[in-house]
Amino acid sequence: DLLRNVAESKKKATFAPLEDRSVLVCEGPDIVSLLQNTTTNDMRFITAQSEEAPHPFDMQSPDKIARQDLLYTCFLSNKGRFLFDAFLFVDRSAPDSALGHPTRVFIECETSCSDELL
Repeated sequence: DLLRNVAESKKKATFAPLEDRSVLVCEGPDIVSLLQNTTTNDMRFITAQSEEAPHPFDMQSPDKIARQDLLYTCFLSNKGRFLFDAFLFVDRSAPDSALGHPTRVFIECETSCSDELL
């Protein structure tokens, strides 16, 4: 009976407010270029054309990179030093967002860092 209750509870989605985290919206036609120049992750993952690839990290041939809609990355200072980490969520439904060229990205980061990012 206890095992059945545990199994049932795992099927339900649960959410918890994370008061120390914030979500910022970054929009514009040059968002990919901006993120490529200010973060540690390769933005080819969000501009890739294919949703599937033999291996998501096959950097030898860019046409084989699997497109990602969520990336973990770190923001860097103009001297290349670590500032803070964040998650990038790509909004593929944004207006004027053609396949491979997203125009809206949600940046989830620590609330204490959000002012610095702006």
